[in-house]
Amino acid sequence: HETIIHRPKVLLDDATPAGNSIAASVFWRLGELTNDQHYKNIAVETTKACWDYLSAYPAAHCSLLKVLQDLL
Repeated sequence: HETIIHRPKVLLDDATPAGNSIAASVFWRLGELTNDQHYKNIAVETTKACWDYLSAYPAAHCSLLKVLQDLL
């Protein structure tokens, strides 16, 4: 088993939602429940980092669109 030089971050939803969008959703909800702005900022920054892909192919990022809806 060779070592991985680069581990890609999957941003597209497939049969299961993308991990980054689930993480952003969890951080946003955690920030809402605990009233901790740090967790909310993580969700916002994750969404910003994915914005180019989200705006180019919105149908492929349904779970990230849900996070964006929560943020707005």
